[in-house]
Amino acid sequence: MKPALTARWAIAAALAAGIAAPAMAQDNFFRGKTITLVVGFGTGGGYDTYARLLARHYGGHLPDKPNMIVQNMPGASGIKSGNYIYKVAPRDGSVISLFNKSMPTYEVLERPGVRFKSKELAWLGSIESANATMIIMASSGIKTMADAGKREVILGAVSVSGSMAFYPAMTNRLLGTRFKIISGYRGSRGVTMAMERGEVEGVGSPPWTSWLSTRPDWVRDGKINVLAQLGLKKDPSIPGPLLNDLVKDEKSRKIVELVSTDIAIGRPVVAPPGLPAARITVLRRSFDASMNDPKLRADATRLKLQVAPETGEAIASLVASMIDTPKDIVEETKQTIEPKGMIKKQLKRKKKKKKSAN
Repeated sequence: MKPALTARWAIAAALAAGIAAPAMAQDNFFRGKTITLVVGFGTGGGYDTYARLLARHYGGHLPDKPNMIVQNMPGASGIKSGNYIYKVAPRDGSVISLFNKSMPTYEVLERPGVRFKSKELAWLGSIESANATMIIMASSGIKTMADAGKREVILGAVSVSGSMAFYPAMTNRLLGTRFKIISGYRGSRGVTMAMERGEVEGVGSPPWTSWLSTRPDWVRDGKINVLAQLGLKKDPSIPGPLLNDLVKDEKSRKIVELVSTDIAIGRPVVAPPGLPAARITVLRRSFDASMNDPKLRADATRLKLQVAPETGEAIASLVASMIDTPKDIVEETKQTIEPKGMIKKQLKRKKKKKKSAN
């Protein structure tokens, strides 16, 4: 994290911690409880790795030190877990979630299946925010976006609703790439395994830190090429251009900026809507404390995971700005990122299946 951002986060956390102390002292809710941390992807991927890191340390900073367990709930690029947290999970703090950073984007762009309202959720903080990447296997011979416009390039995705699909769909329209998107893989780990088997040649949006933690040899040995990094600002440690620097007109830049804003949300932790304000404060300040825990930091270093936290208040503000995006920009973006024909086909299959069941 940049020094200025680190200082801002530390000051905010320290001030808020002082305010939260009385609430934490009075909240006995967590005594004897087991807190469930839902992660919207399968085991073995980046989100799962961060969830298990957090679960080992977060509970120790909550009042009465409750146990914390991880529950994987993969489905529709995290939308399944988002709907669960919003509509089904107990609204008392006993169930929280490590969210896909793109959940507010899915809501803004009205992706199929979204049943949650991001502004109503309790955003507790973010573990880190690293630029995402459009990755291609070096063995493909594709090194740049220009190369990806010379022939069809097969990419894997979890679902047609997720960022793994809509980033390459967007570059197909804005940059003339020829990505063919194959969806239906089980989590980011499933896509990575498909890359290993040669079923697909790359993937559209995993964070760079995921490659550093789950496939460090691919990075070290030059087995993958970064066609573009996705975020609001270029990260000089990532060997690839910023996508927004590749597009050629102002309208395209606004579209890329909207779908890239969620990169700054990073690895967010949320609670269901409707929690008492005092309990949200307890959860937020305990999260902040866990991020400063030397044991968590050492654990993260061992796992080669980046920890660059942000407060829940800051993440909530960022989410609100996305949800309040002007309608004209949203409509332009929706047209640009739709994987041609794929979403409609998926919806038709679901309707046909439901009709036959009846």
